[in-house]
Amino acid sequence: MRKRNRTQDGLALAAAVGLTMLTTLVIAQAVLYVQDVERASAAARLAVGQAEVIARSSAAAAKQALATRGEDCSDTDLRNLKAIAFSSSYMSDVGKVRDGQIVCTALWGALEPPMVLPAPRFQRNGAGIWRSSDVLHSPYIATNIVVRGNVATVTSPSAFDNVDPSRTSRIVIATANGEYTFRSVEPVADARDWHRNDTLERSYCSDTVGVCAAVTSPRTALWSLPSHLLATFAGLGLVTGLCLGWMAIRYRNLERSLEQRLQSAIESGELTIVFQPLRKISDGSTVGFEALARWHISPEEEIGPDIFVPLAQVNGFGPVLSRYVLATALDDIEGVLLPDAELYVCINVEPEDIADGSFPDYALSQVESRHLRPFQVCFEVTERNDIVTPEFFKNMALLQGAGFRFLIDDFGTGHSNFSHLARTSFNGIKIDRLFTGAITTDSPLRSVLPAVYELALKLNLDVTIEGIETSAEAAMLRSLAPQAIGQGWFFGRPVNARELASRRAPLDSVLDS
Repeated sequence: MRKRNRTQDGLALAAAVGLTMLTTLVIAQAVLYVQDVERASAAARLAVGQAEVIARSSAAAAKQALATRGEDCSDTDLRNLKAIAFSSSYMSDVGKVRDGQIVCTALWGALEPPMVLPAPRFQRNGAGIWRSSDVLHSPYIATNIVVRGNVATVTSPSAFDNVDPSRTSRIVIATANGEYTFRSVEPVADARDWHRNDTLERSYCSDTVGVCAAVTSPRTALWSLPSHLLATFAGLGLVTGLCLGWMAIRYRNLERSLEQRLQSAIESGELTIVFQPLRKISDGSTVGFEALARWHISPEEEIGPDIFVPLAQVNGFGPVLSRYVLATALDDIEGVLLPDAELYVCINVEPEDIADGSFPDYALSQVESRHLRPFQVCFEVTERNDIVTPEFFKNMALLQGAGFRFLIDDFGTGHSNFSHLARTSFNGIKIDRLFTGAITTDSPLRSVLPAVYELALKLNLDVTIEGIETSAEAAMLRSLAPQAIGQGWFFGRPVNARELASRRAPLDSVLDS
């Protein structure tokens, strides 16, 4: 009898432990699901917002081109088209149409032979839309061509690159009725394999331009986690009270919106800063560093700045985020900048951050309290929406008067273009990685970087070129842009402040090879 009772007790205990462990694993999987849903929903909202901005930019460029006078495709007309293309956000080219053919464009000049337009894939409000692959003799790749009247506008192929920087999801941007797909962004080849049953889908639609975004993302399976995490979950299942209490707190926190979690992360100092070297292209010597914010919501998972920075701006605490990054970066790198007055650090900001009335005093106090010099801080201004205000211009002038410097970030894409140079006195530009990657290829964009660099020198602007990943790109840039500053994995990956001292040696041996 006693032996039977012991057996029954053992079975009951085993059943209780098994049930507790199963409950723990189920809750853990639910936690992962909530994270996946939040990530997919954020990507869908960003994709639709990007589509709205692109639609407005295309219509504005076409309106400008239609209003120009003179003979189509004349030298005067081509100069006007180039000015419109350079100043238009997310537009890579603008051209003229005659007899159902695109006969000239800002990028390619007069076309021989012209691009023959078949019947449009989609029409709305007097505009015809084609995929670039539909058009005979088209040099454009994976983008859309829109014709209004006798004007054609071409969307930049990188217009949606910032929606899912990790490229693990499938994102389809299409009309609300599904008649036409504007862009389909596929996962990269080395993304983890997934099938339909292992995915979740989220969609979001615009209230203004009739566009919807559908996001298909891989679900994170519990068994795909590292073995030590699985062992941790199993161990927690043995202690029922602690397990259920911990999971309840964890699950409640994960039910909070992504916006709330980001605000909490800023307030509690969970965001960290890493620094990527900035080096002279001519000899590889270090001149400064770019401060990059990182948000690790778990040891294995990171949400990129392309997601959380716009999220902060939309929810009204962007200025708080920018001040946090500035103060934390200066705290971390103070010991590197103090001994060498020639070194500087670049901080990414939005126009709304600079326009805040108290920002100039705040920035100056942060520098002075650490005995640094204002010219050791450079603000890289990124515009996700074309917003510049009198307050921005005023505060930018105040900060420049104190010695701070300003660069236009991601120059040549989105809203960062030559139109700002006509209105503001930026100290320099940072040429986007899209054009860096093109210089060693047969891409139509390969001539953009040298042209922009030469024009920037004529305007007495400093030039930084980002996205330098290979020795071939670095070697070519030494010839094309010898006075520029380079940034990219070839010159050094982002590291924390403690590692900076060991990463500052010139790359002479690499550059001379």
